[in-house]
Amino acid sequence: MQEMCERCWHFKRSGQPSEPTTSVPSHRTSSLLGVNWVGTSSASGGPDANPVTRRILRGLQTSVVVPDGMVSFHDVETGKSYNPGRGAHGDFVDFAIIVRAHNPYDPDCAVLVLAGEFGEGTQAAMDLVCEGGVEQLAVARRGAAFEVLLTVEIIRGRPQAPAIVTARPVKPVP
Repeated sequence: MQEMCERCWHFKRSGQPSEPTTSVPSHRTSSLLGVNWVGTSSASGGPDANPVTRRILRGLQTSVVVPDGMVSFHDVETGKSYNPGRGAHGDFVDFAIIVRAHNPYDPDCAVLVLAGEFGEGTQAAMDLVCEGGVEQLAVARRGAAFEVLLTVEIIRGRPQAPAIVTARPVKPVP
């Protein structure tokens, strides 16, 4: 996690968009997971750009899904789709998901996924995690698996503060 946050701050300071990554976080206890990060994997970058993210999301039972071949999120509980595009102020809006769950391919380990439809969404998800915004959510404090759908508006080229659309528990994988 610390490694991911350091990478996030590097890209933020340099003005470059963040890159899709897969990493095993450092030996640090995180209140976000509620467990030691040893043996825990993290994946960032949208499923269209990062095959590890795509594989992990397919193995989980989240209610926010990525339709095949699409750059959008679909909430199966509400039936609503979230597509990147023009925001209320005429600039760009992006969406992202943050998922904490047991790794569907290794149930003894956990996984943290940060996936935007585009780089701005992924960056907003990283910012929200690294700045402690997710830890404040009731669903994250319970220690169980959860998913967060968020949106970020880009006005005059500058990302605004991310806004949480929904946060809910993730059903365990049978």
